[in-house]
Amino acid sequence: MRNGPLPRKRYEEHVTDYVLKHFRHWMTDTERAAEEAFVLTIVCEGSKEQQIIFKMDLTGPEMRAAEAALRDGVPSFRRRTRERIVSEHRAEVFANACPQCGRLPATPKAKMCLWCPHTWRKLP
Repeated sequence: MRNGPLPRKRYEEHVTDYVLKHFRHWMTDTERAAEEAFVLTIVCEGSKEQQIIFKMDLTGPEMRAAEAALRDGVPSFRRRTRERIVSEHRAEVFANACPQCGRLPATPKAKMCLWCPHTWRKLP
């Protein structure tokens, strides 16, 4: 494991993964469908084509909404979804950051850091 601060881009990805994993119940049906989709980018003779394969059966309007959500790419979609969840549920979304290094642990209730050897559990 690497000590020291994470680069800003990597830290934002870490926060996004954390929010979308632990607060998934606040995702909309469209966001859930888009998150579970497989997005393939096919490059052929200099042109790119994006193909989306959905895991769940969707109606025409649901599929178009999920495709539109992914139009700017998966990282952009995930960041927007994270921002919406945090904005709309600020009081309920909590991050149990490590008091020593400030990074997020594996779960919201964890009291042991994955990044540094610090633990903040009360031992008997």
